Amino acid sequence: MKEKKPVIENGEDVIRSMFSIDGVAAAIQRSGFDVEEEVSMYIDIARNSLEDNTRLAALQRLNRRVREVAEVNGMISTGSVRMVSHEEDGTLIEQTRSESRLLSQVRGFNLPAKSRIADRVLPPASDQDARKAPDGTS
Repeated sequence: MKEKKPVIENGEDVIRSMFSIDGVAAAIQRSGFDVEEEVSMYIDIARNSLEDNTRLAALQRLNRRVREVAEVNGMISTGSVRMVSHEEDGTLIEQTRSESRLLSQVRGFNLPAKSRIADRVLPPASDQDARKAPDGTS
């Protein structure tokens, strides 16, 4: 005896459900998978893989994930400027400059005192800190 196939009342709804955030959220929650496990996996692969290409791919993915987390949490600002000009012969010249900046200091991480990046990217915590020399003296 053949088993009856389920009747699909609305095929579009079934297909659309594959793109629903609810299904993805339920699967992640049910499995207990989290960002810590994901990052740990990348680190484990980067440290323990025998293949250089696999280690490099894991490091690249780890760096992308860290950047995604920093951007989503408002730690990195990105922007771009587009400049358009015309040569005398009518040739169109377009230039785009993109830039990213660290907006807030990562908790527990301090850049070296003599770092030029620290001076440009991370503002002093207070006016008093701004008057201190790099070695911490006033």
